[in-house]
Amino acid sequence: MIESNKLYNIKSTENYKLKRLQNILDIFQTKIYILNIRSTLNNIYVTLTNNSGQIVLVKSGGTIKVSSSKRNTNYSLELILNMLLKKLVDLDIKNLILRLDFASLRKKKILIKVIQKFSIKVLGVQLSAVKAFNGVRFRKLRRI
Repeated sequence: MIESNKLYNIKSTENYKLKRLQNILDIFQTKIYILNIRSTLNNIYVTLTNNSGQIVLVKSGGTIKVSSSKRNTNYSLELILNMLLKKLVDLDIKNLILRLDFASLRKKKILIKVIQKFSIKVLGVQLSAVKAFNGVRFRKLRRI
């Protein structure tokens, strides 16, 4: 009877350690968020997702009431990021992973400036290169 009691204590401590480790992993997964910044020819789209891919916040040039010709400017990106990062501070989010495309990579000075102002840690930067579906268009052939 004493041996079975010891065995039960060992199993319960192992279960406790396993649950504690799972809780720590859950905290890390929920506290890291991904900030997607996509720049098109006419607009800038910024979405915030959690680690599992669920969308938390979405902002773009149209949601902040910028006129259509000025949606893809550095100033509009700064306005979008200011609004979004204020909400991040309210939600107590301090760790981000940036996911950028090559068009938004040109605006990295503004990104750095705004993120430093709100003292949010950037854990990493991912570059997403979108490959053309049917390849790249050939150069126009010269005819003589």
